[in-house]
Amino acid sequence: MEIKRAAELLRGLADGRDPITGARLPDESVYNHPEIIRALHCVLQELQTRQTGAQAVARPLRLLCAQVLGCEIGNAVAERG
Repeated sequence: MEIKRAAELLRGLADGRDPITGARLPDESVYNHPEIIRALHCVLQELQTRQTGAQAVARPLRLLCAQVLGCEIGNAVAERG
């Protein structure tokens, strides 16, 4: 499973919805317990923070690879001369 899909599923649960059907979860569902809701939002926030940090690191690495090694990663390309 890709992390993007996993985050979508967790977001649905955190919002009190069945992530597959979109139906509202019953009030007595464990996913509607305040501590569980906070935990899901905490995990989603941490995931977002890590993804943002990874993107910030990935761009310079792509450029370095392109400039020094003449390879292509993502959209960064450099010709070897």
